[in-house]
Amino acid sequence: MSSRIWVIVGVVVVALVAVGVGPQFFKAPPAGPLAPPDGPWHITGTYWVDMKDDVTQRQRDAVIARLKSDPNVHEAVWRNEDEEVAEILKLTKDLWIRGAEPETESDIDWASDSIKGVFVDSGEAAEATQKVVDAMPGVEGLHIQNDYFWWGKADLSLWLCPQEPSTEGSGCRQGLTEEQQEAVVDVIRDTDEVEAFYFEDNAHVAKVIKAWTNIDSTVDSPRYHLKLRDPAAISEVAARFREMDGLHEVRPVLRAML
Repeated sequence: MSSRIWVIVGVVVVALVAVGVGPQFFKAPPAGPLAPPDGPWHITGTYWVDMKDDVTQRQRDAVIARLKSDPNVHEAVWRNEDEEVAEILKLTKDLWIRGAEPETESDIDWASDSIKGVFVDSGEAAEATQKVVDAMPGVEGLHIQNDYFWWGKADLSLWLCPQEPSTEGSGCRQGLTEEQQEAVVDVIRDTDEVEAFYFEDNAHVAKVIKAWTNIDSTVDSPRYHLKLRDPAAISEVAARFREMDGLHEVRPVLRAML
């Protein structure tokens, strides 16, 4: 290539950067698939306190005061049932599950008035607080869930279909094929909003579920977890994967299970 052509190429590149095209045009492909990071495994935990139907304002205020006085409690926020439903719909608007209809307000009939917050340490200290609060007037029960491993590490999760077809009435009717998995990876690589992505095999999924819910499980649902350059792009990115062959679920990474 002649020196004149090299000069022209250099001028074009400088011009693109000057007008703001460069950062988008020359984006590096996403790193991955990476192995799951070693940690951190969160010791924090989300809690919610279900209140009885006949709870009084005084009883509710007493529970909030008790929680706020606890050095292991980060916050204690009251949310009524309508606020809770609105928050759930907001968090799950980008959730897609194969064979399932999008969740609507009428589907969330399990929501209730509650107090929510975070334990700095969800271990023995949190369990001690749980026993005290459970015994307070007006309380139905305090529930604790360890914070999800992928919270803070990724923004969107893609759950692959199992290799064996599902026998249930919905979901994956056929087992995952190698071609389907490769197609999912190709779309991930072609999505500019993805900064990096991780592949999580069944063994690590089971380990995460155990740490999150304290439930032993055997799973056949390997997953990709996507870290976005801008988390605000999650809706745009999630839409690219809905209905793709080989995918069972597309879901935002949440701190706690709903």
